[in-house]
Amino acid sequence: MIAYNDLAPLAQKLRIYTKAFKEALLSFLEAKRGNSDVILAGVEKLDQADAVLKELETEEGAIATNARLSTVGKQEQMAGTAKRFHERLSFIAQAAKDRRATAAEIQKKFTSVPKAVDNETVDYLRSAEIRQRLAPLSMAERMKIVANGNTHVLRAVMTDPLGEPLVDGEFLERLQQTKAQATDGKEWVRMESLVFVAERLDQLSTAVNLQLSHYNEIPSFTGQPTRTTNLAYTDQQAPPDKSKAIDKTPVGASFQ
Repeated sequence: MIAYNDLAPLAQKLRIYTKAFKEALLSFLEAKRGNSDVILAGVEKLDQADAVLKELETEEGAIATNARLSTVGKQEQMAGTAKRFHERLSFIAQAAKDRRATAAEIQKKFTSVPKAVDNETVDYLRSAEIRQRLAPLSMAERMKIVANGNTHVLRAVMTDPLGEPLVDGEFLERLQQTKAQATDGKEWVRMESLVFVAERLDQLSTAVNLQLSHYNEIPSFTGQPTRTTNLAYTDQQAPPDKSKAIDKTPVGASFQ
């Protein structure tokens, strides 16, 4: 085992994170039966990251054991190495971003307004009539009707031209999600798997940034003035009135 007397090891901790995230993905696949293609693709990205980190571990070991370098020399060389590997590992953040974008598209499909089944005029008149009937009812009664899952009712509520909340927005979203899970369960599992993988990749990307992006740099905290203070003091207290006794001639006094 290499002794890092002058340098703080970087790759070792990141490889531990990578292994833990890989185990989390495999456990998710086994316990929750996530989408195998999505999960295994995420595992492959983590394996790629680990391969790069293994190279980093080898290089930082060589720097740490180089007797010809001073402490400052080792730190400077390690700073350059950290910057180079930080760029090489940027694919982790991009992989997380791509998966979140795909999951968002699936989510959008699940929560979009149901398509009209008739021509525009018939659809408009039907939706207006449904909204007119729902309006006098209590929120609980409206939610009960909407919960039946009728496509015409859902479309009428979601296409209200006035934007009036005939039913609670969160309730409507949960209703659509429940319907999506029942009607397109595989795609729902795929979306959940994409989000889960993206979260693990995001966490690893954050750890990489913290460890490598500003290695051996002294942080600079430039304060900004929030207010100004005038230290010039002005006495606001008025002097007391002049005593009339000062102008009186003292009793028994004579002036020649």
